[in-house]
Amino acid sequence: MKTYRNRRKIDYWWAASKIKDVIPELKNNKNIPTEHISSHLKGTNMVFFEEEKKPVKIWMRFTLPFYVIFCTILIVSMPIFFIFTGKWGYDFNWAYNWGKSLNL
Repeated sequence: MKTYRNRRKIDYWWAASKIKDVIPELKNNKNIPTEHISSHLKGTNMVFFEEEKKPVKIWMRFTLPFYVIFCTILIVSMPIFFIFTGKWGYDFNWAYNWGKSLNL
């Protein structure tokens, strides 16, 4: 079964605790507190995200023709979108999830 990409922004302390769980040198060393790592992360001005997995229902696969039409309209209208906004491309997380649930 496919899963959605559901991202949400997390704060520096939560990111520091995740980093501490993943990196073996930090996991084994109890002398480095999470607050110390989060204070170093605050100076980087980086943004951290966490993904949650959600299962996709089977009826989503019947929407394939609509997705193809939708993507064609987006590709054709991309130069017009660029003229008005100055950005090339779209930031549709839900459209990415839709395509991923259709195995595209």
